[in-house]
Amino acid sequence: MNSLYDVLSNQKGKERVLSAEELLTMFNRNILNNAELFGYIGRTNFFGIIGKARNEGVHSRFVSELLSGDFFKGDSRESSLMHFMDLLLYRSAKEEKGAEVNEHLKKGILTRSVLFECEKSVCELSVKDYQKRYGGGNKGVVKKDDRIDIYLRYKLNHSVAGRNSLEVFIENKVNSLEFDSQTLRYYKACCNGGFNRPFQLFVFLTPQPIRDMDRYLELDSKMCPECPHYIHICYQDILDYIIEPLMSDESLDADKKAMLKEYVSCLELPAMPDADTKLPNTLSIMAISTKEKDLVSSFMEDAINRRLINKAIEAKLGEPLYSVATKGHLFNATEAMEQALVVLADRIKPLALLKKVASCGIVGPQNGANPYLVYSPNGWRDSEKRFCKYLPFDNLYMYSGKVYGTVGSALSAAIKDFKEKGHKTKEDLVKAFSGIYSHKGGGTPLVSVKKEKVNVKTEMDGVFIREDVSADRLPDINTILGEQFMVKPIDNESYEALMRCNVQIYYDEPVVENGLPDEIEGLIQDVNGRCSYKQVGETPFFFRKDILDDRILKINKIELFEECNLIEKCKDTSLLLEFFDRRKNLILSVYKILLEAETDREVYKEKLAVYRKLLKL
Repeated sequence: MNSLYDVLSNQKGKERVLSAEELLTMFNRNILNNAELFGYIGRTNFFGIIGKARNEGVHSRFVSELLSGDFFKGDSRESSLMHFMDLLLYRSAKEEKGAEVNEHLKKGILTRSVLFECEKSVCELSVKDYQKRYGGGNKGVVKKDDRIDIYLRYKLNHSVAGRNSLEVFIENKVNSLEFDSQTLRYYKACCNGGFNRPFQLFVFLTPQPIRDMDRYLELDSKMCPECPHYIHICYQDILDYIIEPLMSDESLDADKKAMLKEYVSCLELPAMPDADTKLPNTLSIMAISTKEKDLVSSFMEDAINRRLINKAIEAKLGEPLYSVATKGHLFNATEAMEQALVVLADRIKPLALLKKVASCGIVGPQNGANPYLVYSPNGWRDSEKRFCKYLPFDNLYMYSGKVYGTVGSALSAAIKDFKEKGHKTKEDLVKAFSGIYSHKGGGTPLVSVKKEKVNVKTEMDGVFIREDVSADRLPDINTILGEQFMVKPIDNESYEALMRCNVQIYYDEPVVENGLPDEIEGLIQDVNGRCSYKQVGETPFFFRKDILDDRILKINKIELFEECNLIEKCKDTSLLLEFFDRRKNLILSVYKILLEAETDREVYKEKLAVYRKLLKL
């Protein structure tokens, strides 16, 4: 049986975009399916109630409890401690710090031939007190207030390489970055070597997302510990390696499992930093549980939920929404342009489509010499059998009425004429251009009598021109060449002629049915080129995705649709704004969870910019 969405969104097998009213109706009817997510995100937890959800000291105490082994008994305790050791080995390898874990200790952990029993677990341990009780390294580097956030001392079940214990020093950063070179100082103050001394591991714990941790060598150095001896782990690691395995243990006491659920809730719910921190007033997520990921993914896989949330965000950000041909659609500018062009392409022949779009004065996201709004990467042929493709405007240069692909190739022709028609010798050329280099600030001389790898092949015996000359050198070069031999970027009129193939300006070669001259063919931009294009439905045409809102309505000037109001602004945007305001916590929470789960850094940066705007509204 077809769903309500299938019935409403498909007509004659073609999907249509639903109006805000239809989306809200279907969203409300689907409330039972979404109830679990609503309850999960809307719940409260003890840490939030007392205003300590992002308190560093609170998290240090809970992590210390998790790793001390006192809170759990039997296999759960031993498994958690070993999972923690596995985590340190994994991260040290990712960070190329494998040497920081003693090879004998590493072997014992991997083979499970050594077990650990916690003898000491202290939070906020004074570095001076540590040195007095256990000895230490350089006492001169210690400051009065220096404290180890979490100190753990484990007894080994048997001697390993002459050692019977392990010390773990954890620097915990919840709402701040490292300052005052803490890790460098703590390492120097606490590091002990030598036979019979404990094994030591130094750990840096932050809420860094897995997206960054798994590509650690690319991470901004400001986010990393200054001391290279520290192994960097994150709260997502604590959740994945320690807490979730514990929660899946059926033998775990119900009260302890309830405590873990509270803590997981604290980690994964978007929360404000506590009042005593210096960070901006923004929501933060420290880790995301498997259940939360699954609930949000399932919620956003539903077409109604996904489109309603996305369109509500677009409306809240002030992005105009449009209808195409029939009222009620919720298209942004790019979607609306695509749908309108699909309609046009279905009714107009290819070259006619391009001419009609051009007649609207649309050549790109704004007026001026931008690449055309629509083009076909495979080319097209008009009635005169002429062939044309899109060409990048700002890569073309002209000399004497002909088009060239680079500054260097245009200059080669211009300087050749300058030499021959001006009756210049090789020596005259070298002298005339002696102060001109291929780039500003120096480089190789523009004109020389010495063959270089990047010289243009010229028709002048013994004279070579730099092929890689920068376009910003043209003003100085043209001063020497004079008006008669001047090289300029292509002008609008010549560019349009080149695009439409109405005049022959490709060197001295004609445009043939099989393609363009090789010199021009190499300049053709495809869909993945410098300008971002989107395909027009299933047609052979593509259009600029960055079309601006103040230009999109110009397509209505196309003769075929002058009386049809092909694209018009939606009238029910207010419904989306009301929905956003009513469901703001849900929308921001879902967006934040998806944001933190995003693995692609570039996509993350784009989404983060949107998220920050939403927080200000």
